[in-house]
Amino acid sequence: VIHSLAMDAIGNIYFAGYFGSPSVTIGPFILQNPELLIAKLDSGGSAIWALEPSGGITKNEIATDGFNNLYVTGSFYAATINFGSYQLANAGGFADMYIAKLGTSVGINKINVSDLNFSISNPNVHTGRSSRR
Repeated sequence: VIHSLAMDAIGNIYFAGYFGSPSVTIGPFILQNPELLIAKLDSGGSAIWALEPSGGITKNEIATDGFNNLYVTGSFYAATINFGSYQLANAGGFADMYIAKLGTSVGINKINVSDLNFSISNPNVHTGRSSRR
């Protein structure tokens, strides 16, 4: 199930979602974590990379910027989530939010997580903790 789609300035397609089967194949990539998948396809539809962050992620959205970076945001209830070699800890009790910035390759450039309200330096993008508990 795809939750979010984005396209960068050069026509690459990104998508995020989850799957209900034990595994899913995207081009040459075999993913086995059904909680979240994030993938990049070139403008012809060929898979460039695919990620499967883990750790009880419940919601996610993606967007690109003018530099072809990909941003993934969502929430998680688990004690930790893992994006490649990056691990984020939940502050405890409720869902924490995360923002991950991926560069033009598969590498994670930056991850932020918060149990409190915070904002990004872009005045048009803000996020914070939900009041619903």
